[in-house]
Amino acid sequence: MEYQIVKVETNGQPLVGWLAVDADGNTIGHVFLSIQNDKKIKLLDAWVDEQYRRQGIYRELWETRWEYVEKNYKGYKAYAWCLPKSLPLLIEKEFTPGDTCVYVEKEIL
Repeated sequence: MEYQIVKVETNGQPLVGWLAVDADGNTIGHVFLSIQNDKKIKLLDAWVDEQYRRQGIYRELWETRWEYVEKNYKGYKAYAWCLPKSLPLLIEKEFTPGDTCVYVEKEIL
């Protein structure tokens, strides 16, 4: 399956995102982050079209976003709300689970 990851920035909002785009220009997945005033980075929704799941697209999007965060936001704290099926990746990245709603965070060094 041929696709590319494209970075997108929004105007007027502190959002940065990455799209997985197939050879025909269709968006088949995305991840976003929000830059917050209190030196926090909120990792926002991740999505991959159902017919393209289980092919590594989610992980590639996640890794691309994470490399950007580590490079550009040293000293910030990253956090996310995630579904149970996403928790293993966040734990792999050394996020610490919170209570009840599975809140995870990691300081970017």
